[in-house]
Amino acid sequence: MDERSKPQLQDLLPECLAALAHPRRASNLSPCLEILQQAVEQCDQAALRVLLTEISYPLVARYCPPELLHCLSDIQQEVALRLLHRFSDSARPLVFTSFPAYLKYLAMTVRSVATKMLKREQMADQWEDFVLDDPTEAIAAAIERTQLAYRVLALLPDPLQRECLRRRYLLDQSPDEIAQALQPLYPGLTKAQVYRAVERGLRWLRENADLCGCSGPD
Repeated sequence: MDERSKPQLQDLLPECLAALAHPRRASNLSPCLEILQQAVEQCDQAALRVLLTEISYPLVARYCPPELLHCLSDIQQEVALRLLHRFSDSARPLVFTSFPAYLKYLAMTVRSVATKMLKREQMADQWEDFVLDDPTEAIAAAIERTQLAYRVLALLPDPLQRECLRRRYLLDQSPDEIAQALQPLYPGLTKAQVYRAVERGLRWLRENADLCGCSGPD
């Protein structure tokens, strides 16, 4: 398609969002399908960012189980990373003939991520029940610190800072590993930017220690 004749994102996005705002109506989803095709089939990076952040993130919130809304941001980012991985898999290319087909695939991905997170939380609860009868204070303290860390990180308003801190201190990833892992969501992200995101996130936590209910990480 000639670039001059290709529908522009700034025109397509409002129409797509308006159609998605009323899912029960027989809405025209062709603008959404056009964005999807530009993102997936034509590998348009701007369209891909719009598809993930402007369109899919709100839909993830719609599909997210109520009991996991407290970690919605984590689910949104994990879903986006999974989608990016599948979109870039040339051995198993995704082809969507309609936007409802993409919605179905997105809902399945959210369900898969949510199921894994629910299992993780249930395991944490089981560990908590276990340590009630276990005299090993170190185990109980480690679990308590991890659970507190997730609660505190959820308060950070900046998603990049939150994800960098989560990966740095909970997953023990290096700044290089973090920068590489987050390239799909933050193209061009450098190790220096990861350092700054971590530093600013820690500063925010220290300055808002009362809100966090802790003294903030050192």
